[in-house]
Formats: sequence, structure tokens, C-alpha cells
Amino acid sequence: MRDSDDLNWRWKPDGCDLPWGSKIKAMWMLDVTTPSMESQMSVDFAKLFTNSSFYRRNHDFIKKLSIPPPELKYLYFRTKYSQLFFTQTKACFLKQ
Repeated sequence: MRDSDDLNWRWKPDGCDLPWGSKIKAMWMLDVTTPSMESQMSVDFAKLFTNSSFYRRNHDFIKKLSIPPPELKYLYFRTKYSQLFFTQTKACFLKQ
């Protein structure tokens, strides 16, 4: 399986002609990623993306950000609810 970094048909800026697809910018991606075009080109874009360095880099970055630093304090709220019980009940009755 090829890595997405090796593909030679990436987007080229400022109206460079592509060998296929629409002349409208960003429409070419819709034309190319259809199932019929994938089978014509013998490419599975989902697998290609999942195996790309871009995907791995973003996945690792998200994993890194999902673990809070040890010095971070836990969130603390003074009350369980944002409004008093009476205010919430009143809002429920007004909505009916």
C-alpha cells in the first residue's frame, strides 16, 4: 500500500490543471473520492489515509493532548446545578 505522501496527484494551488476532475477548486476531491473512481484508479482512500503519516501524526497528537498534565488541578464547582431548583422548575413550566 502506498503512503499518501508519495501520491503525485495532490492539490496544486492557484488553478494548476489536474489531469482529471473538475476545474472548480475543491470540486476535484468530490469527483475523485467516489466509489466508482476509487475502483477505476484501484485506490482505497480510507485505507490510504489510515496508513498515512499525516493520520499517524494527528492520532499521536490527539493521544498526547488527551492526557492532562500532572500539575493540572481538577475542576471544582460550588454547586451541583448551574441554577437553583426553583429557577429550573420555573423554566420548565414556562416552556410548556
